[in-house]
Amino acid sequence: MVRHVILICVALAAAACSSEASKATGSDAGHEPSVDAGSDGGMPPVDAGLPTYPVYPGCDAPATSFARTIWIDPSATADGGDGSQAAPFHTLAGAFAAKQIAAGDHVVLLAGNHGAVQVSRYNNAQLVDAAAWIWLDFQPGATVQSLDIRDMSSWLITRAEVSAPKVTLVSFNSSSKMVLADSHLYTVQDASGWTADDWINTASNGISVRNGSCVALLRNEVLNTRFGIQIFTDALARPDASMKVLAQGNEVANFSGDAMRVIASDVTVEGNHLHDAYASEADGDSNHDDGLQMWALNGATFDNIVIDGNWVQETTSATRPFQNSLQGIDDFDGIDTHVSITRNVVLVSAYHGISLYGSQDSVIDHNTVANPTRNGHKTWIMVHEMKDGGAAENVTVTNNAATEFSLAQTTTGLVSANDVVVTDPASVYTTFDGTSMSFNLTPQPGSVLDGADAGAPAVMPPASLP
Repeated sequence: MVRHVILICVALAAAACSSEASKATGSDAGHEPSVDAGSDGGMPPVDAGLPTYPVYPGCDAPATSFARTIWIDPSATADGGDGSQAAPFHTLAGAFAAKQIAAGDHVVLLAGNHGAVQVSRYNNAQLVDAAAWIWLDFQPGATVQSLDIRDMSSWLITRAEVSAPKVTLVSFNSSSKMVLADSHLYTVQDASGWTADDWINTASNGISVRNGSCVALLRNEVLNTRFGIQIFTDALARPDASMKVLAQGNEVANFSGDAMRVIASDVTVEGNHLHDAYASEADGDSNHDDGLQMWALNGATFDNIVIDGNWVQETTSATRPFQNSLQGIDDFDGIDTHVSITRNVVLVSAYHGISLYGSQDSVIDHNTVANPTRNGHKTWIMVHEMKDGGAAENVTVTNNAATEFSLAQTTTGLVSANDVVVTDPASVYTTFDGTSMSFNLTPQPGSVLDGADAGAPAVMPPASLP
């Protein structure tokens, strides 16, 4: 995997994010972090290709300047250094343990293993609720075994490489104003030799965001994990259940649990690429894998969940080992309100392509759902009453393409229009080959979708992140 070589940016303006729902707010929107050189004696070159850092609406964008720059180099002496470029600190884990990092620091991490990093109110009380941003700026070859950040505020983490077995690779617990961008997280780089037991018991979890608010997960690759990205709150209702999380442009590739879980209010999941579920029940895995799963148990009610423009694909190879039937985007338990599922492509072999049980005031619009395998399942878009019999309410299902639509007539205020049944995808789409897993979802001329304005706008799978 080739990683981008991106060095430090100085007051670089970048194009605004194309999605209104994820634009950064405040005066810092659309600008990349810059660095005050201080006494470090010269700056690395500027790379004009640096990306932007959008955040959830109403959240603060990352800072554009920093009080000082400190350097950390695992090849430096372990018992010396003042953090300057000439005399760097030894490792990131050691610098936090020695309380050598302060709010407002731009921390440049040089190549090498920086250890397993944990920061919390118990071991770094001086950083709790810091107003000034900290930037952990990983340079090529800089790695950590895990990042566990608790009760913190105002952190920008870019280009982190995080790898270890049987851990959660990046965890934000009760933290706010956190941005993780352009990072590479994996249990191992190459899992081709893994057994089913490795997929179940060795694979790490990727990203966990628990409680807290204003977290942005941007363009991260999560590879060879158990659960990919989990966003959840312990609260049961607003305002405490409002997490204000933006998960945008991430790739979760090769997972044996769920690619994503969203169990909170005020979460936007857009433009993510979720693919390749491993380890079935026949392989000893009892988890029923989902591309994106929601639920609201124990009396919880979650609200305002946007799932837009994602590509969910069960497998990219019909011949690889440990195939597993994947459920697409679903919510089976409890009451979620104002759920918007729009413009997604879901290519899975389970019955549940997109399913909402008991949802209220929600929308399913312009999605494409199809089964690329030959197992005979009619992969559907479903609106259903709750498991306890409570009806869904005010759900709009429009302009979708799927093998089947199962819309409970007990739904109060159900609206359905221009939903197109596609029983034979190979005869409707330009390319729909379940043997080679090749897809071009452009409707064929004269097919049931030609000119119908139904289905998702995306027609080709996204390219993998670099």
